[in-house]
Amino acid sequence: PAWWSLKLGEADQYSVELVMQEGMTKESCPLRSTIKYTFPARGNMAPVVLYWSDGFWGEGDNKKYNVPPRPAGVPEDEDLGGGKNGSLFYGSNGILTSGTYGAESRLLPAAKAQEIKKPEPTIPRVPEEDHYQNWIRACKGEGEACSNFDYSGPFTEMVLLGNLAIRTGRKMDYDAKAGNITNDAEANAMLTKPYRAGFDLPL
Repeated sequence: PAWWSLKLGEADQYSVELVMQEGMTKESCPLRSTIKYTFPARGNMAPVVLYWSDGFWGEGDNKKYNVPPRPAGVPEDEDLGGGKNGSLFYGSNGILTSGTYGAESRLLPAAKAQEIKKPEPTIPRVPEEDHYQNWIRACKGEGEACSNFDYSGPFTEMVLLGNLAIRTGRKMDYDAKAGNITNDAEANAMLTKPYRAGFDLPL
C-alpha cells in the first residue's frame, strides 16, 4: 500500500481480519497471506477498505504472485503496480495503480491517463530522494522528517496488527486511542508483555 496521506493509521477505531493464509508454522510467517483492514469515515474522508496481499505459489516459470484480481477493462499487457509489487486503488471515478513505494503512479487503463492532466505536486519532496539524509537533517533540527513519529507510529501500529490477525485468524476491532482490541481478550493480551523492572515502556 502506498500514499498514506490518507492517514488511515490515525483512525480512532478500525477492524483487521485475516482473509487467507497458507504455509504458516509456529516459528515462521505464512508463505502467502491476505489481510483486510476496514476503516470508517474520518471527518470529510469516506470509509476505506484496504487489502494487503503478499507471497507467491510455485517456482521459476510457474511462480504466481498473490496479487489482486485484474480490474475489468484493463488490458493484459498493462502492468498492475510495478509488475510484482505495488498498490491498486479503486475510486468512484476510476482505478489508480503505483509501483513499489508509490513509484510510477498512473491511471488504468493507460488510455484513460491520457485524458487527465497531472496535478501539481503539493507534498514536499525529499532532496535527492535520500530518506536517510532526510532523517539525519530532521535530527539536526533542519526541517521535519517525511515519516516522523506522529505519522509513522500509528502507521506501524496498524501494519503490525496485521501480524496479529494472521496469528489469531480472527477479526479484531481496534480502539487506536486506547490501544486495545475491544472484541478479543486473548488477542488483546498479545499486544504487549510484562517488562522487567526499569525496562517498562511509558505510554
